[in-house]
Amino acid sequence: MENYDLVRIIGEGSFGQVYMAIRKDNGTPVAYKITRKKGRTEKELTCLRRECEIHRSMHHPNIIQMFDSFETDKQMVIVTEYVERELYVILKTNGRLSEVYSQAIAGDMVSALNYLHSNRIVHRDMKPQNVLMSIDGVAKLCDFGFARMMNVDTHVLTSVKGTPLYMAPELIDELPYDHTVDIWSLGCIVYELVCGAPPFQTTSMRKLVNLIKHEDIKWPENVSPQCRSFLQGLLRKNPMERFSWPQLLSHSFVKNWIFSATSHYTPESPTTPIPTTNSAKSKQQNVQNSLVRSNNQNNFEPSYLRKMLEKQIKKLQSQVLRRSEPNSGSEAENIANCDQVLQNLSIRISKHLSSLPQNQSDQRDEHIILPISKEKLHQQQQQQQHDANSMDGAAASSIGPQLAKDRSLDAPPQNNTRDLAERLARLGADWAPRDIVQPIENEEWAVFLQKTMEEVMEGEITSLIQENCMSVFVAPLRNPLASCCVLEYVACLAALAFVAEGVSEDDLETILQVYLDTKLVPNLLYATKLLMTEKYPESDASTSTCNNKWRSNLSLSNEELQALECAMLVVCRLVHIKDNEQAFLRQFCDAVWVVQDATELLQQLLGLEKRKPRVVADLLAVMNEILRSDTGNSALLDILILGNRSTDDTISLFTKLLMHRQVKLRTRACIFLSLLGKSNRTTLQRIWGNGLRGAMQELLDDPDDSAREAANEAVASLKNLPFYHQEKDTWSVIES
Repeated sequence: MENYDLVRIIGEGSFGQVYMAIRKDNGTPVAYKITRKKGRTEKELTCLRRECEIHRSMHHPNIIQMFDSFETDKQMVIVTEYVERELYVILKTNGRLSEVYSQAIAGDMVSALNYLHSNRIVHRDMKPQNVLMSIDGVAKLCDFGFARMMNVDTHVLTSVKGTPLYMAPELIDELPYDHTVDIWSLGCIVYELVCGAPPFQTTSMRKLVNLIKHEDIKWPENVSPQCRSFLQGLLRKNPMERFSWPQLLSHSFVKNWIFSATSHYTPESPTTPIPTTNSAKSKQQNVQNSLVRSNNQNNFEPSYLRKMLEKQIKKLQSQVLRRSEPNSGSEAENIANCDQVLQNLSIRISKHLSSLPQNQSDQRDEHIILPISKEKLHQQQQQQQHDANSMDGAAASSIGPQLAKDRSLDAPPQNNTRDLAERLARLGADWAPRDIVQPIENEEWAVFLQKTMEEVMEGEITSLIQENCMSVFVAPLRNPLASCCVLEYVACLAALAFVAEGVSEDDLETILQVYLDTKLVPNLLYATKLLMTEKYPESDASTSTCNNKWRSNLSLSNEELQALECAMLVVCRLVHIKDNEQAFLRQFCDAVWVVQDATELLQQLLGLEKRKPRVVADLLAVMNEILRSDTGNSALLDILILGNRSTDDTISLFTKLLMHRQVKLRTRACIFLSLLGKSNRTTLQRIWGNGLRGAMQELLDDPDDSAREAANEAVASLKNLPFYHQEKDTWSVIES
């Protein structure tokens, strides 16, 4: 820090800032990127260090140069070359570029990629936001957070990174991939340069996936045959058919614009050999073998879409870290800055063309023009925008317990250890009661979920009907790094199935099956546990579910309480779905059995009667449904009431619930004790006495009809029990 003077912020996000700074020793402007360590896992910090290691070794005029990097106790700092503009800002300001401008920028990008791939580095996140334009019109590639070194014997990768608008089809299909994913992304960028928009563009993730996988690309008509041929060679959906490096470097569209730099080391085996029949077959076999290994893995891995979303929302939200300065000057000043870059690019092009032999510099004069206006494109984008719809209706939907005729359940308590394997099997091999720790941009997830809710409210319910989409939405629920806002929005999105207009009975039946298949209820339960558990800075997936220390009620923020309410609201609604199998209720009970300390979690939730009564009311409704059902899970309530809790505490809790100011709590607590007396008499006897009996009898005169009716039925039923008149609220009654 002592070597630099920070001048101004040029980018800011949820995890840090980027400053324009000046080196004190020579006055050189630099980009000074500060990343806060707080809130980041060791895995994320390791990824940042990897980015530094990869970036530090690069020396190429079309790649942003790193000058320095260092760490403090609280921060990681990367100092790089300062470059004025992002390519996407120029596109946003000016629209599509002329072909000759695009040709020069494409040559710069090919030069940068050739250097990376020659050194076995796959960028994996090529997009206009990661292409910077220097003041003299030179394009430079940046942001190596997703870059990956490929070993000499490894030419196939399987982890998914990148941005969906520029993502290759093999990534959409979750197939193993290699350096050719960068070739596809390069094609998308060049396409956007000459057309003003990516090959596939939509704000709907589902539609985007379908377009990339199935839609034919509409080739631009206003470009030269050379440009069209170049795009067609890059944007082949089959990666085996895309340009190889020899084909790419020799293509007439870019061959005169490529800068050749010597690699910083000589690879023993390049990543981009000229494909032969044998090498193609070998590569295809590697892909098939990788798929077999992937399918044989039992550990749950998040879907590719989850990782895509972490980058896709960066186009939709200004909260992320970026290099542009939207507030640094007037719109006229920003346009002038972009024009200056393009004017210098034009000068660079003219000098370059004049240095070439005549037969190589035969460019059409009409291509050397200023960028066209983007007014029409902007108007089209405005027409596609939709007003946000309030989610209050979904969050406030009333859910009742649908009382059924009480009946006694005499099934004995289950052996939790004996049937644990069976319960795990019912939940499925793809669901395990453990944390899934993954880096996540919570603000970006919130934006994505909001947009999806808007689509559903407008009648586009396909996101709820398709299992692969719903799998994406529930993926963060077992991630301890996910925020309470993400939990709340996932729950609200799921609740829309019951309140959104245009959802037919057949649609709802399909959606409910998707909720079952994606384990929505177990995932919501697990997310609730994560929210209620103390966070430890160095916790990981192996330790975070063990030795839980529950957060106190007072430590929960209003936002966290709201997330708990939304989650329990959806769980309550689903477990009351009346079908022959009572599948949601069974999933809930199975999850409580197999998730470590889940019964303690429910005890903690029952203690929220003051701060969030609705959570307790919904949990009581779930408990009542367990006692009314024939699923054989009533033993759960024995553990919930008596486990790790003193008798006095339990008596005090239910006494407060019977006397609570909210009618729902009084009514449902009364119904619960009545049902408990029918199915778990021994458990009720252990807490029954003057306190509970007196509180219930007071309900006989309750001003609310529903509470008074519930009390009358409960007292009439419980009076038949031999211990109804016992006086002591202690264990001694049982022992005697």
